Amino acid sequence: MLNLNTDQQSDFYKKIDVDHIGISGHSQGGVAAINAVTRQKNGHYYTAMFTASATSSFWGQKNQLGSGWSYDVANIHIPYLMVAGTGAFDAGIATSIQAKQGQGIAPLWSLQTNYDRISDKDNKIMARRVNTDHSDMLNHADGYMTAWFMY
Repeated sequence: MLNLNTDQQSDFYKKIDVDHIGISGHSQGGVAAINAVTRQKNGHYYTAMFTASATSSFWGQKNQLGSGWSYDVANIHIPYLMVAGTGAFDAGIATSIQAKQGQGIAPLWSLQTNYDRISDKDNKIMARRVNTDHSDMLNHADGYMTAWFMY
């Protein structure tokens, strides 16, 4: 898309404001958004990020889903809003990465760990939506995402 933005023959010519590119993702897409910003060669183009119920780092461990699910938020230096639900499937009951059972998709310990790993010099917000579970976060967090990117 960045190449098409500079191609005068393209329908996308000068359609992308490369100074204001946001990225968002839900669940696995949250991991993809984090990795796009921190691991991809074009990651420096992103100027804001939003994730809804990003899959926790627990699932990126070798004995879980594997290293393709791992990420490091410490390399995020753009405004970042992370949200997740308090429903059982999303939040689980585990209180740390070491817990063998009760790991939700995006438990509070994961949100807090991610929040803490991002520099306090960078704009960051962590929020949880009460009584909302994993699959509902995609739709119920839409207004927050829209407001974040407008900000």
